[in-house]
Formats: sequence, C-alpha cells, structure tokens
Amino acid sequence: MCRKVFIPMVLLFATVLLAILALTTFAVLTSQLLSKTQMSMKNYALLRINGLSFKQLLHIWLSQLLGVLIMGCLPGIPLSLALIQQFHMKSPFHILKAIFYYFPPAVFLFIFAGMLAIAALAAIPSLWYLYKRRDSVLFDAE
Repeated sequence: MCRKVFIPMVLLFATVLLAILALTTFAVLTSQLLSKTQMSMKNYALLRINGLSFKQLLHIWLSQLLGVLIMGCLPGIPLSLALIQQFHMKSPFHILKAIFYYFPPAVFLFIFAGMLAIAALAAIPSLWYLYKRRDSVLFDAE
C-alpha cells in the first residue's frame, strides 16, 4: 500500500519541481540575454557602421550565445556528476540509481528537448530587440 502511494507522490513532486525550475530558468535566461543585448548595442553599432550586415550581426550574436552555452555546459555537467558522486558517499542509497529507477532514459530526451525549447524561447526578446533596431545604424541605446 505504501509503495503504491509513494511512487505517484515522488513523480508529482518531481514534475512540480521541474516545472518551477523551467519557469525560473526561463525568466533568468530571458532577463540575462536581454540585458546582454542592450549592453552590447554600442559594439553592434560600431560593427554596423563599418559595414556589417544585419544577418552577419545575428550570426555574431548567435555565436556568442553558443559560446556561453558551451562554456557553461563543459564545466557544469562534470561538476554536477562529481557532486552527486560526492554526496553518494554520505547517503544510504545511490542517487543516480534512484533517478534512473523513477525516470526511464526516454524521459531524459524530453527533458533535454525542453531545455532547448526554454533556451530558444528565452532568446526571442533579445532577437526582437535587435530586430526593432535593424535599420538604425547607430542603434540608439536606451
């Protein structure tokens, strides 16, 4: 009886936790990308004055975004796994086995797709900010 109640409660808790984390991540990414774009407008204006097209400017913006993503993931993933292994020493059960028990590997594919969707949606306000000022050579900074 207890096991039948426990598993749905764990799944409910994990689902609510992931939803809260997704919304928080979306809000933080959106504000950070928008402020980064606003602070870089003077640099973008200098590039536009020197003949850079708007399409090339978007390529620069996207390459900066991918660079930050890679620089965050490269240390983040091994560090997270190392921390999980470190805490495993002090806990009575293996954390990774518990995660894989409750969530089959197919779920991780959906989580990864959700992370990509959150990142893409968070980039929309910054791209809109750049698009509104595409014809202004000097990109009037606000």
